[in-house]
Amino acid sequence: MVFDMDGVLWRGDAVIPEARPFMDFLTARGVPYVLATNNSTSTVAEFAAKCVRLGLPAGEAQVVSASMILLDVLRKKHPEGTPIYVIGSASMAGLFTAAGYVIDPEEARVVLVGLDIHITYEKLSIALRRLFADAEFYATNADATFPTPEGLAPGAGSLVAALEKASGRSATVIGKPAPAVFQGAAERLGCAPHEALMIGDRLDTDIEGAQLAGLPAALVLTGVSTRAQIGVIAPDGVYETLTELQEKWEHGA
Repeated sequence: MVFDMDGVLWRGDAVIPEARPFMDFLTARGVPYVLATNNSTSTVAEFAAKCVRLGLPAGEAQVVSASMILLDVLRKKHPEGTPIYVIGSASMAGLFTAAGYVIDPEEARVVLVGLDIHITYEKLSIALRRLFADAEFYATNADATFPTPEGLAPGAGSLVAALEKASGRSATVIGKPAPAVFQGAAERLGCAPHEALMIGDRLDTDIEGAQLAGLPAALVLTGVSTRAQIGVIAPDGVYETLTELQEKWEHGA
C-alpha cells in the first residue's frame, strides 16, 4: 500500500480522522505500507516526526519523498561541492547542503525548486539569472496547489510555472506523476509496482502517475480532486474517505 500524505492522511497540521483507523486496519492484516509525497517542505525525519505528533504509525523507513529522490538524481550527475541554488524550505535546502552541495546564488550550476511559502521576487530573480546562465533546472513536483485546513494554497508547481514562463525552459520534474517516486515506493515495499495500491487525492499526480508506473490507484475525496473532475484520468476506485475504502475491502467489494 502506498499513501499520499497531504489530502489523504492530513491537511496541513490537521490529521484526517479516518487515517489512523485505516492504517491500524492494514497493520492488523499484515499489509505493509509506505508514505510517498511530493511535499518538499520537510525531510524524511520531519515527516516521520509529524506522523508521531499526529498519532499515525509510520517511521522514517516508511517515507519516500520527491526531495529524497531528487537528491539521488543529483548525486548521480554532480559531485559534492557543486554550487546550487534552492527555492524551497529550509529543510529542503538543508537536505542538499548536508549532502555536500553548496548554495551559491552567483555561480549555481543547478537550480532546484520546491514549495517555498516565503517566496520573494528576489528569489525568483536569482533563479532566473542562473537559468539564463544555463544552470540545470529541477523541480520536486509540479503541483499547482496543495490542500490546507483553510482551502487550497499555491503549490511548488506555481513557482515552477513562473520560472518556466520567464526562462522559456522546462524543469525536469522528479515527483508524481513522474515514475521515480512510485518506483521508490514499490522498492521500499519489496514488491512489483502492480502489487501495490496507490491511495491519493489528486487525479493529475497520484492517480495518473501511479497508473503510468503500473500501480492500481484509488482516489479518496478528502483532498484536492472531486468526483466531477474524473474523466480521461479514471482511478480504479473512488471513495469518499478511507473508511469507505476499508468497508468495501472488508465486504470484498
